[in-house]
Amino acid sequence: MTPQELEELRAGALDHVNAGRMDEALAAFEAIAAHDPQAADGWINLAAAERGMGRLHLAAEHFRRGVEILRQAGFEDKGLLATALHALGTTLEALELTDEAAAAYRESASNDPRAPTPLAALATLLARAGHLREADKVATEYCMAAVSILAEKSNIPLVRKFQKALKDAAAIDGNRVLIATREAYARGFEEAVAKLPEGVRTEAEPLTRDEQGNPVAVLANPSRPFSRVRFDAVHPGTGERWMIHDAPTYGFPADCPAAVDGFFSVTHPAGTPFPVLLCTRTAWDYFFIRLRFVNGLREQTIERAEAILGGWYLKGETGGFGAGGKGYFHFIGEPFPIGQVGLRYEVDLGLAQIDAVPALFDALKQLHQQEPIEIAVLGDGALPLKG
Repeated sequence: MTPQELEELRAGALDHVNAGRMDEALAAFEAIAAHDPQAADGWINLAAAERGMGRLHLAAEHFRRGVEILRQAGFEDKGLLATALHALGTTLEALELTDEAAAAYRESASNDPRAPTPLAALATLLARAGHLREADKVATEYCMAAVSILAEKSNIPLVRKFQKALKDAAAIDGNRVLIATREAYARGFEEAVAKLPEGVRTEAEPLTRDEQGNPVAVLANPSRPFSRVRFDAVHPGTGERWMIHDAPTYGFPADCPAAVDGFFSVTHPAGTPFPVLLCTRTAWDYFFIRLRFVNGLREQTIERAEAILGGWYLKGETGGFGAGGKGYFHFIGEPFPIGQVGLRYEVDLGLAQIDAVPALFDALKQLHQQEPIEIAVLGDGALPLKG
């Protein structure tokens, strides 16, 4: 490939990105990286395209490769290295790898003091993981660096507000946060349903028929017997369906500004033999459960988690936490491995009552007897740093 052909390929790849043709862009970036594997920008651009297509593990691998080439090059201007490290950090955070993401953010900030944005990302990550004191210190670092940078100065009041919330975290009652977020979802659900056509059925389960003609539940994944789903709303006559909320619904206690202004995890009194953190951003309809296991993630760990949490989900999907003919779980996602240490689940709790959460803790205690749990995090939090 001649230099001119290479430049045309780079230009074409960027055109593909701008036009949203990510498959073509990815193929072009792969060709560029293969042609010159010592060119850092080839791996970084490839990783960015992979990240945009949701291929997080590949993106992390290729960001790392580009970062290592830049480290070895030893350029006096570390701006590109800092940018690549920041991108690596966001990718690792998406993979739930808290320790590695935090290290990437910190290294990014140290390589380019003119761009302290990674410190803001690090402070948020630490807060999500329950490291409130350290998050406060890093937020102060960010403010001190941002005060002399025009593009960053406008963020300082928001960061200071966040720090104030961190200091008031002890006033947060996790049970009240859960009640408020469930009420916010239920209220929004009912308001949305009131605007739909007459005759619409809510929380309706799709059914099919077996070989004998009997109605049976449709499974989101046939290999998971508990993966029954419910539509938010469906018109039985036309079959038209509606998704009530396509974004998380958060609720906060009216007299708790720390929960409103902060985005962090606090200790939750769950009555379990392992600690539980609850994030101030916990959506009833996008309810995340993160688990780290004492013995790491093994094949039987996933099988046991699936069986026990699947049983809890199936009880909720069939109305075990409902009232007045309402209150069904709607969906449970596939287990997402967190490195070699844990799992993440996403559950739509629908209109289930608040007693679904204590029942979850009972299920986790049962799982803990088979696969010791080191810590659990509920909501939009992150697993704490190891050690």
